[in-house]
Amino acid sequence: MKYDLEILTYPKDGQAVLDFMRRNEAYFLFQDAKPVNEQTVEDFFFGTLPPGKYHEEKVLMAGFFKDELIAIFDFLKNWPEENTWVIGLMLVDENWRSQNVGTELLEDLRGYFGLNMVSKLRLGVLEENESAQAFWIKNGFKLNGQSRKDEQGRKILVMEKQQ
Repeated sequence: MKYDLEILTYPKDGQAVLDFMRRNEAYFLFQDAKPVNEQTVEDFFFGTLPPGKYHEEKVLMAGFFKDELIAIFDFLKNWPEENTWVIGLMLVDENWRSQNVGTELLEDLRGYFGLNMVSKLRLGVLEENESAQAFWIKNGFKLNGQSRKDEQGRKILVMEKQQ
């Protein structure tokens, strides 16, 4: 299939992102233990960043099939090192999962990463989220041996992939 990728901005895309998040609220209840509301959208666009990082270094994108928003992405440039981008969020609409859409969107993003001199992608995944771990491993990510705890005390595993 052919997907379109677009940069998201606030407030222009705020309502579309809120509608998408509400359709996929199960993820946010699992991940953050909170229901989706306007604050969820504000956190997506303007949430806390690591020390020394600025919102201009975030890239928020959406994947579309025709005019339908089917995925959202949150990338942080050059963290924790130059040319490494962190995937803070990649969420495919639950009606589009298990159809290879996530893999195809990642493949579509390779050119964008190349243009931006990205040499490594990095992400954190909840240890208990085995389906997400399997997805990332299928797409070439490897555990790097690092982990941390989230606010609820759950273990987050760090995964990386060379570009």
